[in-house]
Amino acid sequence: MNRLALALLTATVCAATAGTAVANDALRADGTLKYRFYTDWELLYLERDGPPNTDVGFFDPTAPPAIGNDLVKVLSTDDALEDGYEFAGRAVLGYRLDPESAVEIVFTGFEDDGSASESDPGANLQALIGGGAGSIAQANNANFEDATRFTLDYDSDYYSGELNYRHALEVPGADYRFSLMAGLRGVRFTEDLRFTSVSPGSGVGTHDVATRNTLFGAQLGFDGFIPLYEDRIELELAGVAGGYANQSSTTAEFNNQVPAFRYRESRTEWGPAALLEASGFLKFRIYRGVRLSAGYRAIYLVNVATAPDQFPESASNSDFFGNRFDNDGRTLFHGPSLKVSVDF
Repeated sequence: MNRLALALLTATVCAATAGTAVANDALRADGTLKYRFYTDWELLYLERDGPPNTDVGFFDPTAPPAIGNDLVKVLSTDDALEDGYEFAGRAVLGYRLDPESAVEIVFTGFEDDGSASESDPGANLQALIGGGAGSIAQANNANFEDATRFTLDYDSDYYSGELNYRHALEVPGADYRFSLMAGLRGVRFTEDLRFTSVSPGSGVGTHDVATRNTLFGAQLGFDGFIPLYEDRIELELAGVAGGYANQSSTTAEFNNQVPAFRYRESRTEWGPAALLEASGFLKFRIYRGVRLSAGYRAIYLVNVATAPDQFPESASNSDFFGNRFDNDGRTLFHGPSLKVSVDF
């Protein structure tokens, strides 16, 4: 599990609650502002989804006979990547310029990690990490044969900062509130995936893939607030879409102890990327200027370098590095959320 303390300190300013579409309790009877500042503190419980799944195949001669290649088992990255949910943090701080407009800053952050393993005390595990004849892994893979343990370890970090401007749209005769947002956003998203093989006779072999993405660009969004019970309960719906310039890099490394062999190569490139974010909350007013919300949030990254997408490429052939990297993956983080919103 990632560090809850870090998640709680992450701050996000996204005026998704009491932003520019000002709640009734933020105004005086004459229509002037009662509160200039607003803040959100949000705790999320996210999991990662992202096609395709990556499987590390291996032979287990102790497996019972079956049809075809059923002696070949797999150690799926799903077991490592989807190792339960991870805590994330989001905090909001905004300033209302007037009853219709506001500026805000946003910071979101979380860490995700997981591990999966397969053990055989008889040292019968044999990794299929080498793809074809003459592959680097196949020619130097003593550490990946006659192994007692295979392990897949996954780790990722996501940090996002935003500077937004919001403006409320007046809908004559409507009891709901609606606002539009435009802003700038920067994102840092990293992933590390390591396959480790432990062989009593040959030592430890590792195969690592690390990806790094640095995104910067502009975004547009909206917030809608629909009253359900007087001014005490309302439904909040929000969405954000952004286009970004992304500096993505992938580094792959293969290590074998006996015989001693190491190969490492990387690739860095610039390209377009996109980020989509959507959320829905049921919001309860518990005191003047204080609201408690429960809902769901999803963050979708497109055209970024992801470690699971690169892993099968970097483990298959002797030319598997630089010229085979494709920094065009996608991933989805989503999960339930609790949020406290305060006007002051």
